[in-house]
Amino acid sequence: MNASGWATAPSRPSLNSRQVPFLFYIPTGTANSCRSPISVSDADTDIPPTVFSPTAARFDTRPDATLAVTRGTLRLMRDMGLGCITEMPLNNGRRVDIIGFDKKGVATIVEVKSSLEDFTADSKWEEYLPYCDRFFFAVPMDFPVEVLPGSVGLILADAYGAAVERPAAEGTMNGSRRKALTLKFARLAAERLLRLAETV
Repeated sequence: MNASGWATAPSRPSLNSRQVPFLFYIPTGTANSCRSPISVSDADTDIPPTVFSPTAARFDTRPDATLAVTRGTLRLMRDMGLGCITEMPLNNGRRVDIIGFDKKGVATIVEVKSSLEDFTADSKWEEYLPYCDRFFFAVPMDFPVEVLPGSVGLILADAYGAAVERPAAEGTMNGSRRKALTLKFARLAAERLLRLAETV
């Protein structure tokens, strides 16, 4: 545990927490699927095998890898006391992979990269920095991390857990942007929860 309260691990994340109690959009990795809201808790038993099964960690395709890294990273952030959602649009037109807030309102954004090709094809990550206090890349265990910028945080993840390989530098958002971001986060989470409730 470092000074910021983030867990660090030597070489591989510890695998804990059977399921992920978050409300988020998660890709199933199939050609005919769409992103749909999922909320999972330890009480749930009917978990779709295409979403929460060991096969999701095989990384046969880029969506499989993205799914697995997202899942493991969300578990880590939950363990660190952050409330998180995924796929949240920002006012600059970008959409973050994962965003979370701790109890003090500190905002963390995580950009998930499933492969080297995924990273090199997308250079928009710097546009996220004004919208968070901490920024991380989350990548699979076999990702060539030396290509990632050393100025931001790094998370190594698989389908079952994650750990901070390099802490993120602490930044400070201006007050008005923090307020607007927090409000958007809360409204989007509430909207997804309502949609989920309407399906049961």
